[in-house]
Amino acid sequence: VPMAPEMLMEANIEIPTTSPNVKCPCQNPPTTPRNTPQTDPMMSVMFAAVGLQAALVLGLAIVAFGVSGGLAAWHLMLGGFAAIVPNALFALRLALHRGRSPESYPTVFFLGEFAKIGLTVGMLALLIRYEPDLQWLPMLIGLIAALKAPLLMGFWLGLREIRGVRQPKKLSP
Repeated sequence: VPMAPEMLMEANIEIPTTSPNVKCPCQNPPTTPRNTPQTDPMMSVMFAAVGLQAALVLGLAIVAFGVSGGLAAWHLMLGGFAAIVPNALFALRLALHRGRSPESYPTVFFLGEFAKIGLTVGMLALLIRYEPDLQWLPMLIGLIAALKAPLLMGFWLGLREIRGVRQPKKLSP
């Protein structure tokens, strides 16, 4: 069926636009993947555990300052930081390894654990060597508190989960 010449002209005229023609898929601009931060629940729990360690040691140092003075609080914080710094570096190392091949996770984890233990022992050795009047009891209290803080976090999360499950049901009127 032949078309009128004016209709033929109107059908072939394209209006120039800056947006791509959606009718033709070849004119769509290439899409780039968005760099959105992925939230991994385990990563946030690891960093929360390190934050809990720091908060617990700081709280105990404030109590030690009130009870025994500044030197006891300082040694308590030094003992706590001998455990907090290696744990923070370990959590950072695991976070940086996220997204790589799953086969390498056990290697990274165990090497990180060995490095964490070695760094803790090394920091304690430096503390014993270079702190002239080390008060052992506050230092050990800070160290033990920092090492046991993740246990407290697990206990707290477990209680919160139990409370969420055992909520009493509201009766409808």
